[in-house]
Amino acid sequence: MDNTPKGNGVKQTKFKALLAERNISISRLAKDTGINRAMLYRKVEGVCDFTYTEIYKICTALGLSDPLAVFIPKEKRK
Repeated sequence: MDNTPKGNGVKQTKFKALLAERNISISRLAKDTGINRAMLYRKVEGVCDFTYTEIYKICTALGLSDPLAVFIPKEKRK
């Protein structure tokens, strides 16, 4: 598995490692952020894009000061 975005702007490996490091499941993150669990799974897997609001909520829940650590802006994606 690599760190390239799947079209949704998230570096999957880094994102999943960050969750594991903080001992947070996708289900828990969904609850903490108010994002529908099934939709969060889809977004992490690259089925659809995160919104800026969702990125903000995730960064807040995970204590990330730099969203670019795990998210890639649309204009930077190929």
